[in-house]
Amino acid sequence: MKNSLALLMFLLLALSGFAMSNDSADEPKSDQGIGIQQEIKTDNNKITEEELHNIAVNYYKYIFEEEHEWKGIRVDSTKSVIKNITPLKDGDITLAYIVNYNPRGYAFISAYKSLYGPIHSTGGGNDTYKNGVEEGFLSIHDKRIHHPTQSGYYERLSQALKEGKVLSEEKDFKSWEKFNKPPNEFNERANFDNQYPPPKWWLEKKKFLENE
Repeated sequence: MKNSLALLMFLLLALSGFAMSNDSADEPKSDQGIGIQQEIKTDNNKITEEELHNIAVNYYKYIFEEEHEWKGIRVDSTKSVIKNITPLKDGDITLAYIVNYNPRGYAFISAYKSLYGPIHSTGGGNDTYKNGVEEGFLSIHDKRIHHPTQSGYYERLSQALKEGKVLSEEKDFKSWEKFNKPPNEFNERANFDNQYPPPKWWLEKKKFLENE
């Protein structure tokens, strides 16, 4: 009888220990939990390939298309307005995409909706930031690329992303909504009278239209 009771107690203790070990195994360790949560946050805010394409094409239509039409350099409908896209990275993290346009112009498009508006930087240059790229991406630590990398701008964005911070404000999210739509539904162009000083080509076009 005593032996039977001892065996019963041993089995109960063993089962209790097994249940406790299973409970603890289901709970991630603190560092593992933070990693999982961080991954969820970044995945929810990272733009998709389709969104990148929409924003890139729509931004071209918004800021470059009218200038290229006026100058007679707009590519025909058989060619894409996107010449190439190069990821801008901090290690394994892509923070932005450098989009070079046909026939010229570029834009730095944010890879995350949480890191301000979709357009970080833009210019009318010609394929400047593709030169010398062999690995298929550019590093934010290459200070020759652009003034945001020289000022530590992308280092700050990378740190904010790792900490799970949302830097975007209401106006930034409205900008994402504005450009992130199918290109055939986007017909807005910038008003260059609001730019100071207005670009030379814009003033030439206005003068021409006034004299017609």
